Amino acid sequence: MKYLQIYVLITLLFCAKGFGQNHLKLKERNIVSTDSEKYIIKVIPKEKIAKNSDVIYNSNGDTLTFKQTKKYDISNTKIMNFKTLKIKDNFKADLKLDGDKLYIYPWLFNNCDDDGKKINNYFDKNIMYIKLEDRKNYSFTNRNFQIGVFTVPVKMYLDSRLGNVNLSANAMFNFGYNFGKNKFVKFPNEKTARNYKSNYSVNFLAGITSIELDASNREDSGAPEGKVAAVSTGLSFGIHYNNFSFMLASGFDLPTSNRKDWKFSGIPWLGLGIGIDFLKFK
Repeated sequence: MKYLQIYVLITLLFCAKGFGQNHLKLKERNIVSTDSEKYIIKVIPKEKIAKNSDVIYNSNGDTLTFKQTKKYDISNTKIMNFKTLKIKDNFKADLKLDGDKLYIYPWLFNNCDDDGKKINNYFDKNIMYIKLEDRKNYSFTNRNFQIGVFTVPVKMYLDSRLGNVNLSANAMFNFGYNFGKNKFVKFPNEKTARNYKSNYSVNFLAGITSIELDASNREDSGAPEGKVAAVSTGLSFGIHYNNFSFMLASGFDLPTSNRKDWKFSGIPWLGLGIGIDFLKFK
């Protein structure tokens, strides 16, 4: 049972990591401040200009082949004032860092009045970014719901009797609310800015574990010894670094059989866990 749990946990971690990296990079709900004095927002219209390259001519100077690329016309870049768009409240957006530029992809406003339609139309036709200044910290509130997997290798049942510590690889899912800060800072000697995240979460836990019945935790000395499967449920508080999480968790183990033979039935456990987040959604 122990080796099966370890195998399932490793499989879930690798699948979650790949799924999260390939499909869910832009699922973080960042809150962008509408205070234009705090962050200077620059806007580039999405109309592109064509540029020819790798041009091959014949002996008469006629063009034989060429490669055409389209780039955004940065000469039309302008500073945007949120007040002109009638955005009164902070808005939700995805953020993408590219060198010293932080691109903003706003979520569409759901209201259907004229102002809402104009704002959505403006976002659709223009690219917004912040030109990051050296040694200036840019911070955005980050709020998401999340799903992840983690393990609690050490559990301590809140009872003073012998056998109240369980050492096993407990593979569990966590469903929670994630909140914190998404921070960006650029240093003068670096071309690309740095991104730091400080996130916390509260989670509901559910998973499968194993319980070993032995002389130290049996109610009846004549009861059989061995491992039984159990359903684990509980709550946790998490600290997150990128997609990895460290959790303080507490809950109950509910044996699927021989429940009356186990001393810690109905007694909560306390444990530390590590895991990975693989899905974030609004």
